[in-house]
Amino acid sequence: MANVAYQRDATSRQGLQWLNKDTLTLIVDVREEGLGAKGSNARRRYALKDLEVARISCSNPYCRNGGVPLRPIVEELFLWSETEQLRMEVCCGRMQTAHNRPALIKCHNLFRVQIMLSS
Repeated sequence: MANVAYQRDATSRQGLQWLNKDTLTLIVDVREEGLGAKGSNARRRYALKDLEVARISCSNPYCRNGGVPLRPIVEELFLWSETEQLRMEVCCGRMQTAHNRPALIKCHNLFRVQIMLSS
């Protein structure tokens, strides 16, 4: 069984090399649940030409350094030669406590991220 997993990893290491990265568009559909995620913030859709985009920001007004990093998801798409992926991610930020003390509480906003590559 381990040999099968190794073979898959070894053969898919090249990723989506048949695609021209200059003409790719990254379509990102985000649904956010939690504090601050209402109205237009709850559902967002992006069409990005730059595959190096850092992260989707968190709508929680108390969250610091939060959101969802897209680069690891895009790298996994290329690694496994996939063109679409759906994920549930928890915000990686921290919330401020009362009286602007250091942020020690983890943000609980939840993101449903669907990423599609199109050429």
